[in-house]
Amino acid sequence: MSNPNTHVRTARFLARFGAWRSLRRLITRLHARNAGRAWDIPFAVLDELFARTAGGLPDLAYMTLLLPPGQSALFGAILHSARIGGTLPLDDLVADRTIHPLTRLEAKGWALFLRHRTLPADLGGQGPANLIQFWDKSPPTEIETGRIAWAGVAVGSHRMFDDVTATDQLTTLYGAQMAQVYRRLWHPALKSDLFRVAWLVAKGGTYVDADTLPKKGAAAFLAGAGEACFAVSSSSLPKCVTLNHFIGGPARSPLWTAYLEHMLRQIGTRQDGPIYMLTGPGALTQFLYRRRDDSVIAPLRLIPSCVARRQILKQIDAPYKQTARSWSVYEHQIGVRDTDLLSD
Repeated sequence: MSNPNTHVRTARFLARFGAWRSLRRLITRLHARNAGRAWDIPFAVLDELFARTAGGLPDLAYMTLLLPPGQSALFGAILHSARIGGTLPLDDLVADRTIHPLTRLEAKGWALFLRHRTLPADLGGQGPANLIQFWDKSPPTEIETGRIAWAGVAVGSHRMFDDVTATDQLTTLYGAQMAQVYRRLWHPALKSDLFRVAWLVAKGGTYVDADTLPKKGAAAFLAGAGEACFAVSSSSLPKCVTLNHFIGGPARSPLWTAYLEHMLRQIGTRQDGPIYMLTGPGALTQFLYRRRDDSVIAPLRLIPSCVARRQILKQIDAPYKQTARSWSVYEHQIGVRDTDLLSD
């Protein structure tokens, strides 16, 4: 039972029948065996429960039995927030400077998810979304396979940008200065992060990472997401952040416009990593939480991760992820810590 996917399937089965004490015993046994990600199971169960409805909250009374050691403060704050219909317990956790900065970031992600969670069907009826992707160089076979698959389900237009065409577009849409900022970026992941948001601000539509494949619900989702500001939360894990691998919104959306300005300020003062906290999911989560009471982010809709994976897209286990073309491998090689910039 060391396979995390097996853990999640088992958790779903037990939770469906309300066998909370049995599930607790299972988690304890797995943890005693050092089975990888055993304590992720309560969060996977929680994700499944939240995914059942975008409106009212599920009955979480028995979830307290699954409080995981080492994550009890975070898990308890999530359950408490859900029960009272707000995010004050999570906000209190964020404000507690004695808590580890990573846990505080996770609490921000969970607070955002509880405020903005939705289901794909609730974004429907807003028109087709033009779809874009990015791969800076000539794509390897698995990336090209993904491009063809997404082109096949795109309801509006579909285009894969590379380094040259992205630079050209930024010059056309924003001028030479934006293109210069783009060219100065030191890793393809940074370029992709900047370009996707700049494109959404100028043109609107949907962006999806090149190392993904569409699932059976992708076409239906794209047919109705044209005017929705959406993203996905990693809500099946303790580390719940707002992901930027699949995002969308109308042209000149105040939300993505403000985030683009935020990213430009971030990278304007740095010549190195950490990418995750400069322009990636960490940066997006920090930005959204700071603006949580601002009407600018009110239109944001966050899809539970289990729903996105089951209905819309899946990640490709691409070979490049073992090389320096992966931002995480690159930063590990040069000694950048992924906890940098977490003190905010």
